[in-house]
Amino acid sequence: MRTHQLVLTWIEKQLSDGQLSVGGRLPAERTLAEQLAVSRTSVREAIRILEAMGVVRAGVGSGPEAGRW
Repeated sequence: MRTHQLVLTWIEKQLSDGQLSVGGRLPAERTLAEQLAVSRTSVREAIRILEAMGVVRAGVGSGPEAGRW
């Protein structure tokens, strides 16, 4: 399994188990990478794929409404 697929599988499982909810926020890239023992590049690739599929929206900036969700 490619490492970005590991991230995709983890996010999908978290959604199906109710650990992540619609409109909720994903953990930070760095946190996900450390938790899953993958590179941040793999996390970014997985999020890019999910964004292309319309599953997540990605945002950049600062403050409480910034980041990925």
